[in-house]
Amino acid sequence: MKKTLNWWDFVAFIAAGNILLEYVIGNTAVARSWTSYFATLCNRAPEDFRIIVHSMNPDYGHLDPIAVGALIAITALAVYSTKGSSIFNYVATIFYMFVIVFIIIAGLIKAKPENYSPFTPFGVHGMIDASAVLFFAYVGFDAVSTMAEETKNPGRDIPIGLVGSMLITTILYCLLATTLCLMQNYKDIDVNRLFDDTGGP
Repeated sequence: MKKTLNWWDFVAFIAAGNILLEYVIGNTAVARSWTSYFATLCNRAPEDFRIIVHSMNPDYGHLDPIAVGALIAITALAVYSTKGSSIFNYVATIFYMFVIVFIIIAGLIKAKPENYSPFTPFGVHGMIDASAVLFFAYVGFDAVSTMAEETKNPGRDIPIGLVGSMLITTILYCLLATTLCLMQNYKDIDVNRLFDDTGGP
């Protein structure tokens, strides 16, 4: 039997490819951030933990063994035990929430309102550029929809979980960014060590 590819099959193929690509890029970026956090913990530069291959293009010659190790460890945990990875994710989320709330409270105590002047130093164009970058933070929220078969009432629970998680994350992101800018002028913020030097005297 002869089969033809219709328009909706092509749309589904593109959509699936985009989702796969966003997960790969998102996981890569998060894994590389582990190196930055670990370097901050050790009071070193992130490049000290990366292997620089001078024969490659400067933009692609920074090999990151810590990122690879983090990906392998998390993948192994997820493959070995679904329940174990769920518990780990639950505990990690609670820990992150406590840390974020602590930073927000402690940061607002040390806030300097003059650091928020000017409020929009890069104007409307800068706000639009920043909004495009911030969409990257929401990669993976569509994965909530894959849990429809695991819920008793997916018609109610899935929208609550999706909208609720996005709302909580958005509020925390905004409060964290506001706290950071109130603690230190945006010109003095190191993108690799955001909160490392903000709490000092």
